[in-house]
Amino acid sequence: MAINIFQEFSRGLQEEGLTRKNLAAKMHVTQAAVSNWEARGIPDDKLIPMALAIGNDRFLKAVIEYQTGLRVFADDLDTDNPLVVYLYEKIAQKKFEEARERAEPAMSKGRDHFTPTDVSKIRSYIDSGESLVESLESLIGSLKSQIRPVEKVKAWM
Repeated sequence: MAINIFQEFSRGLQEEGLTRKNLAAKMHVTQAAVSNWEARGIPDDKLIPMALAIGNDRFLKAVIEYQTGLRVFADDLDTDNPLVVYLYEKIAQKKFEEARERAEPAMSKGRDHFTPTDVSKIRSYIDSGESLVESLESLIGSLKSQIRPVEKVKAWM
C-alpha cells in the first residue's frame, strides 16, 4: 500500500495541534508556500524539513517510507540505510528534548522535594536519553559502514 503523503501531512498537523500558519512560521516560509505545496505537491527537498518542523513521529515515518520506499511503519524495521537511521535519530532527539523540557522544573527542585510526578518526569528524561544514545550509535555505525567502502576505493586510486 502506497503512502498518501497529503493525508499523513494533514493528520500530522492535527495530531500536533498545528495550523498551516504555525508550520509556515516554523519553516520560515509563507503560509501561501505551505498551501501551494499542499495543492501542487510537496517538493522532495521540503519533505524532511517539514516533517521535522511538524514534529510528528507518524508523519516523519511516512516521509521516510515515501522517499525511500522502505517499510518503516513495521516495528521490526532492520535497515542501515543512513537516511532512515538519521531520521530515527531525529525522532529520538525530539523525544529527548520534550522530556527534558518536562523534567527541568522537577530537577530544579532538588532531590528532597521530588513528588512521584517529578520522579516520573525525570525517569522519562533518563529513558529518552538512553534511547537517543542508542539512536546516535546506530547512526554512527550506519555512516561508518557507508564510508568505509568509499575510503577503500579512494585508497586504491
